[in-house]
Amino acid sequence: MGLIGASAAPFLVGSDTETPPWLYGYYALIAATGLAVDAVRRWGWISVLALILGYGFGYLMMLAGAGAPGWVSMLAVLALATTILPTFDIVPQHEGPAVLPWMIGRAKHPWPGFPVRLAAGAVLASAFFITTSDAQTTAEAWIALGVLAGLAIAYLVWADRAPGLDDLALLPAIGFGLRIMTEGMTGPLGQAFHQQALALRPPETSAPWTVTILVALTALISLAAFQKAVTAGRLGIAFGLGAILPLPLVLFGLDQVWRPSLVLGDYVWALHVMAGAALMVAFALRFAARDGADHRRPAYATIAALVLIALALFLVTSGEALTLALAVLVLATAGLDRRFDLRELSVLVQVGVAVLGWRITIDPGADWALTAALLPVLAVYGGVILALAGALVLLLPLDRVTARGVLESGVAGFTALFANVLIARALGYSSLADWSGEALELTLNAMPWLILMVVQLYRMPLGGPLRPLRGGLAALGGVIAAAGLLGAAVPANPLLADGWLFKVQPVRGPLVFDTLMVTYLMPALVLLAAPRLVLNLPRLLRLGFLGAGCVLAALYVGLEIRRFWRGDILSVEGVTQPELYSYTIALMVTGALLLYQAIARRSSVLRRIAMAIIALTIAKVFLIDASGLTGLSRVFSFLGLGLLLAGLAWLNRWAGAQSGESGQKAG
Repeated sequence: MGLIGASAAPFLVGSDTETPPWLYGYYALIAATGLAVDAVRRWGWISVLALILGYGFGYLMMLAGAGAPGWVSMLAVLALATTILPTFDIVPQHEGPAVLPWMIGRAKHPWPGFPVRLAAGAVLASAFFITTSDAQTTAEAWIALGVLAGLAIAYLVWADRAPGLDDLALLPAIGFGLRIMTEGMTGPLGQAFHQQALALRPPETSAPWTVTILVALTALISLAAFQKAVTAGRLGIAFGLGAILPLPLVLFGLDQVWRPSLVLGDYVWALHVMAGAALMVAFALRFAARDGADHRRPAYATIAALVLIALALFLVTSGEALTLALAVLVLATAGLDRRFDLRELSVLVQVGVAVLGWRITIDPGADWALTAALLPVLAVYGGVILALAGALVLLLPLDRVTARGVLESGVAGFTALFANVLIARALGYSSLADWSGEALELTLNAMPWLILMVVQLYRMPLGGPLRPLRGGLAALGGVIAAAGLLGAAVPANPLLADGWLFKVQPVRGPLVFDTLMVTYLMPALVLLAAPRLVLNLPRLLRLGFLGAGCVLAALYVGLEIRRFWRGDILSVEGVTQPELYSYTIALMVTGALLLYQAIARRSSVLRRIAMAIIALTIAKVFLIDASGLTGLSRVFSFLGLGLLLAGLAWLNRWAGAQSGESGQKAG
């Protein structure tokens, strides 16, 4: 009754005057009285009632206009008083377990003691109300941020001997980070900072210290957590993460929300980031000296340092320098993993390859590679490919299946893109906007996916957890490559007069070594080589590769013959007699070569294919070629064809007999 009556008294006897801020102290005293009574009489409900009254009436005073600074100060006092008074220990001695470990593993930990639960509830309430308090001025914002940082440091240092309070620093630390982000978006502190941007600030005016102070407060929290991590025993990993994570998270948040480069300049802001990286390196060295064979904490600190270095590189470099720096960073990360067996670093390798993929394909991407000078393009693409290949070699002896798979895909994909860029530059393309949808462009777009498919199929026999991923990537690459090559072979074929959906352009380049070779022969060679490169390829897939390769190769030969006789525009009407004879000769040579291979390999399948091609050639001669002949030339042509048919029949019978004899001997 006394606690309730004392809390209600200011409202019962209040007047129309302004709400005095000293009432915050009054309600804090009421809450402390209840906590002290509980400490003497061991009445837990008194402490709960006292805190409800303290927080509740303090909140009402804040709504009535008593001011945010007093409210924030009262919240901090209530959290500290709830920690001290129930046990009457100036330096907390709360026994474990803490609330968070109990929530994670209830079967392993008993129910936390009442003083522990009471302190956790008070710190949670105080951190929440301070984080969400409404600051009208920069001073009020600084008070809220300073109190949150102070509470986090206090529960790491002051409550170091209280295992039951091990997790309480997490609450104000999270509130500190969230408050920084909200201040940067809508708070007075962020608004005042943005108003002093370089473009708005008068000349010879120094930059504000706002971001520097925020980074320093974060570093103090990290240092306090690090000191705790050094002697934390079984919770060393948790406190190690508590020391490592705050700085990278806050620095990235500041960079994205506060945009300090606009106020401090890129170089000065990068120095802040590099200072954070230096602190992470110091943590890594200290952890490595203490942890011996356990490399987890050094690995985490190393990852944080490398990530911050990458952020600094993004700030102070651009274009090709940044891409090369990231590639070297991936190589260095793989080297650290190889040297110290830090498995966690393989995650950073994978992220690095993904970022490099973004740099190579999108920003600055292919447009930059097509317009920049040749030497920087060679340096960037060649440097990235060599760096990833070096990282792959470094990780080969280690059990890093996922990282190796990502590196392999990166090397293969970037190499294919590099080849595409060089070919496009050689053909005179200076921008993606120059591409008009001709057959050559469809093939150039399909080739990286075709190579990606072959590479993934090549790695499939390795098995492991990445096998489904490789299969999915191979299927995706195959579908996209097939669509591009089919488009190049049919709708965008240069034989068409106007093109069907795509633009048909004249053939460019010298005979044989021209755009037709790139469009059709190059993918044909890849398809024909795939069955030899890929082990244990399914039979249907093997036949599909061989068939598609042969079709594209035949298309290339036929189009080259037409270009020889008709010029660069292949869609001209009609077919001349010499052109028809050239096709016939090409078919006869192909059939003869296949028949020779069938005899040499004693293959009945090749023999049947060869005879089918020869029969097609003969039918062409009778039905098409001979239609343009007259008189004795037609007679002698038919006589020659008859003798040729007789000879081919004898040769086919002899080849069949050889195959049968070989089969009998084998049996």
